[in-house]
Amino acid sequence: MRVEWEKTIATSDHGFLNAKFDGVFAEIDGELRFFSSSIHDRGLNVISIFRDEEETAFSYDFIEERGRTFSIPSCWHVDHKRKCIICDSRYEIDMQSFEVREASEEVCASIREEHERNIKEYLKKYSFGDFEVFQKSEQVYCCVQNGQEKWRIRCQGYLYTPILAYEDKLYWGTDGAGGYFCLVESETGNIVAKIKTGGTNKIVGEGKKRYVLLQGNKPEILELSLETGEITDRVSLPGYACSDSALFWTEKGLYTVTFRAKKGMNTQAVLLFVSFQ
Repeated sequence: MRVEWEKTIATSDHGFLNAKFDGVFAEIDGELRFFSSSIHDRGLNVISIFRDEEETAFSYDFIEERGRTFSIPSCWHVDHKRKCIICDSRYEIDMQSFEVREASEEVCASIREEHERNIKEYLKKYSFGDFEVFQKSEQVYCCVQNGQEKWRIRCQGYLYTPILAYEDKLYWGTDGAGGYFCLVESETGNIVAKIKTGGTNKIVGEGKKRYVLLQGNKPEILELSLETGEITDRVSLPGYACSDSALFWTEKGLYTVTFRAKKGMNTQAVLLFVSFQ
């Protein structure tokens, strides 16, 4: 992997904190767009990324409405069927026209329910055939089959992703207590990989490879094998990254956002593309 390009997309004289800049990638009709907001904006920023074999071009739009102040959504939801971004189950943005409208009560209820489920991953039980896997305490994960405990392991941090399956293995991400990516054998609970990431709430990729963001002042994207648990590739990123940094997978590479501190409190949000070549 390698960083193909980077683009400064926002600058703040007050600094960006984890909860003060967030965003979501959405692909529509072959065009990738990044919707974002910071606590210092009164609107939403949209960056359209036009890609071809030779170059990448950008266009910028700023969405605002008279009498409306946009705060950073705590929940972004991409509705591909209706081609809109739903923010905080309060309003929605048409991904083509950028029209802003109030979200219907039916949509709001559905998104609120999904958001509540997502922020309480550690309370869920995940079923795989005749056994269930769940977090029992901050550091203990259990597998129960037909009412009997099959195995238990220690893995620090609260669950911040679903527990997912790949062939005969399970994997998930945790945050707090250091934050880890965990890969275990589903039958025995034997730990195949336990990689400290600083906090993992996004795991992307397809097939036998997954990608996670290494947080902190020396951020990296790690390519992980779900077959062996090995780190098969890694790339260093500029600036620093946090658990809220966006991460988006495509067949050709990954898009993410990091932050670069300048003199004083000046901070830049940087959009990056990491290719698989």
